[in-house]
Amino acid sequence: MNIQPQQIINPGAYAYDDERRKLLADYGRAVANARFLSEDEKLKWKSLRYYLNNRQLEESLNAIIAENLKKLYIKEQLETLKPINV
Repeated sequence: MNIQPQQIINPGAYAYDDERRKLLADYGRAVANARFLSEDEKLKWKSLRYYLNNRQLEESLNAIIAENLKKLYIKEQLETLKPINV
């Protein structure tokens, strides 16, 4: 993901319409539910959302969800391998 200089200088250049509002809300929920991020990392990811354009928000949202699902899948596999104490 390439961040343009305009995004850092003037992040308010993006139209704050319903689509962007929904993307920001979805992104915030995904970051809050991300099990692989520490609290400090979550704070940084949440502040990053205001600098990203809509396409970058969607890419980041998909990456966060994919990583979270991968961690969940691995956890489920480990649960099935866990020995049963008798």
